[in-house]
Amino acid sequence: MIKLFFEGDLFFEQLKEDIRNAKDYIFIEFYIFQLEHIGKELLQLLIKKNRNDKVTVKILVDGIGSRDYVEDLFKLTKDTSIEVGVYKPFRFKFLFRSGYHRRNHRKLILIDDRILYTGGMNIKDVMSKRIMGEHRWRDTMVRIENGYHVEIRRIFFQCKLDYIGLWRITKRGFYFLPKLIPILNALKKNQRFIIFSSLNKKRRRLFRKFYYDFIDHSHNFLYIATPYFVPPIKLIRLLKQKAAQGVDVRILTAGNTDVWLARQAGRAVYSTLLKSGVKIYEFHNRVFHAKQTINENGLIIGSSNIDYRSFLHNLEIDIYLSTEEVLKNILFQWQKDIEESEQIHYKEWKRRGILEKITEKIAYGLRYYL
Repeated sequence: MIKLFFEGDLFFEQLKEDIRNAKDYIFIEFYIFQLEHIGKELLQLLIKKNRNDKVTVKILVDGIGSRDYVEDLFKLTKDTSIEVGVYKPFRFKFLFRSGYHRRNHRKLILIDDRILYTGGMNIKDVMSKRIMGEHRWRDTMVRIENGYHVEIRRIFFQCKLDYIGLWRITKRGFYFLPKLIPILNALKKNQRFIIFSSLNKKRRRLFRKFYYDFIDHSHNFLYIATPYFVPPIKLIRLLKQKAAQGVDVRILTAGNTDVWLARQAGRAVYSTLLKSGVKIYEFHNRVFHAKQTINENGLIIGSSNIDYRSFLHNLEIDIYLSTEEVLKNILFQWQKDIEESEQIHYKEWKRRGILEKITEKIAYGLRYYL
């Protein structure tokens, strides 16, 4: 069973229920595990489950993304058997060390070889309408419940191996050289489910190849949603090519953003895309943080942004889904997102101020590390 969550509260409530029903283990991996309202609620539930039911709990966070909460995570779990791991802990002396800028940007939850979550949400209060009201962020998560489907079981097998391998290496030091698990070409072999764990250079290259193939197989429409749209040159060319072929190519990105430089860098390529027929929309009412690419063949959803950091540097996790129900649900949400957005038109875009153009060029020059 596959379920999409477009509201943080719905995701958090389902996750709490799954934690309560866990029997064996709960593995959690997030770039940001914020210990405010939502994070504390989840952590207390994990502690209770670990103490009362002896469920194995492992929490893996990134040393930069969760740097303000790492100390409290260790402190609150010290009297339990919960293990907390930190990927590349934050240290000033390591800031300029080679590879230190490569972060663990993944969002993954595994429960009892039965339930898997991934997507774009972190454990943060900004995802909750209950706490933030109309100012909560817009994001997407997916929940997959294991059954007897061979492809889904393969996804669980790979995710669990990757998590355990990453956990063990993280506990010993900085670097992780995972065993590469063969990845099937979902488009050519008609697979409906496939996971991409971009844990090293070779796997990132495989994901990029699959992503470009996915776009190249778009014949009717191609809808890309990403909070940070700073596409590589190859992707820009491919998007222009698909638009020239008559494909309905649309980009939805953040107008109201938490990373201003990334937005400015992305805006530097608007003109060339708009002139080629690509439609661009900006989500302004609240922060847009969802990461999903859709065409008539299926959906790619996960932690990867359409930028150099995700494509070249970070550890990411993404999943390809190709079922009629999933496609129907994501397209319904896409239309709702478009209705909350403003379309960018080329004639109006050309009239933006000189200061905007200058900051766009400067930001674009920094695109490899945004």
